[in-house]
Amino acid sequence: MSRTKQPRAPLTHFLCLPLVTLESRPQLQASLQQFSADILTSGPDGQDVIPEKAIRPVDTLHLTIGVMSLGEPEKLERALRHLESIDLRNLLQAAPTAKPDLDAVPFQVPAEIVPLALSLESVATMHPPASASVLYSTPVDTTNRLGFFCQLLRDSFQKEGLVEDDGRPLLLHATILNTTYASERGANNRKPKGKARRTGKITFDAREIISRYEGFVFLKDSRIENVAICRMGAKRTVDEETGSAIEKYEVVREVSLP
Repeated sequence: MSRTKQPRAPLTHFLCLPLVTLESRPQLQASLQQFSADILTSGPDGQDVIPEKAIRPVDTLHLTIGVMSLGEPEKLERALRHLESIDLRNLLQAAPTAKPDLDAVPFQVPAEIVPLALSLESVATMHPPASASVLYSTPVDTTNRLGFFCQLLRDSFQKEGLVEDDGRPLLLHATILNTTYASERGANNRKPKGKARRTGKITFDAREIISRYEGFVFLKDSRIENVAICRMGAKRTVDEETGSAIEKYEVVREVSLP
């Protein structure tokens, strides 16, 4: 008698490093505006080759460390408690000595914690460049701690059964364009208003964009201030300081980095 496969619990939250701070916002805003103005060109049929809605709002930018199914209140509380219980200072100190592969360069553990900072450079895609739907910028950390630190964080949450383990290596990236948000059904599976609706997956040839933006710096040496658990599905809200409408992910809990 065959067993019925249990449906997978829906993903509800993600563990991440938020990239938008008071320091980084002006850089990211200017870079995304330049990028958007440059690539949003019209095709021969008069329609946008890349929809404007595909450009991710600046306040959504982050580095995902892991995704989670926290639909049950007790599991969500367990994840929040675990985040608060982690000694991030120790993880940062351990990161330089963590060697996930035999070819990793050994590092000397610093006497004092140097704040974690990164740059975002170039443009890449996880799909064949000739038929892309997502573009991202790659984080660069001159101290070589970022990947190690995030891997240690993900391992910690996976051991607690909180972060999904899909068997794939951690690929840190900042998504700057995703056509899912411009398709007939967006990221939250909602149909857009209006008569003009796109159907199916929107893809485009990204080879020229990737080549042109090789080495382009979206963000330079910006300090990472927090580790956060966010709820999936960016929502429109009002910026408390400027009063302007913005789109961002809800931060359920965050802890400060030393």
